Amino acid sequence: MVRTGDTLGRAAAGGPRTMRGLRLPSVRELVLVALFLLAGDIAFRLFDEWRPALKVIVRGVLVGAVVFFAGRAFWSWWKTQPVEVAAKRAGIGIAFAVAGWLGVALARAVAGMSGENYALIVIAPLTMLLGALMALGGALAAGLGLAVIATGLTRPVSRPALVVAAGLACFLLNAGHVVALASVYWGA
Repeated sequence: MVRTGDTLGRAAAGGPRTMRGLRLPSVRELVLVALFLLAGDIAFRLFDEWRPALKVIVRGVLVGAVVFFAGRAFWSWWKTQPVEVAAKRAGIGIAFAVAGWLGVALARAVAGMSGENYALIVIAPLTMLLGALMALGGALAAGLGLAVIATGLTRPVSRPALVVAAGLACFLLNAGHVVALASVYWGA
């Protein structure tokens, strides 16, 4: 039996481990990911001709596992929150999208500067750091937008169409500035 003050334990019915509403990965899940990464590392060392494909696969699994576990933990926490906060959090995500689009404008301005300008030695790395932080935050805010959409569609909220529209705007505006930043930095 789990005490009410026990924040790291199993539910009374043998459910998943939780910590303040977050669903943590089980040891079995972590071991499976580690074994797959270990097998990929061994294959990477043994098969020279497969290295480019194996590198993409192993990196994809690693990033996918991190995104999956983080997303599942966020979703389990999100479900414990009151439904009234969904629209407020979508507003925070939209405010972050505005900041992200300002970051895109700054990145385009710096990318258009003359290469003979010595200020680029300081400005360009700082702009790239800001862009990386904005892209990471934009990806997280886009996930927040998806959570708001799911809340508006699956839980009883007042004005569900408004909540879904706010979540959709949050997702699209944040995903848009992440793609725009990538195109500025990678020249696509």
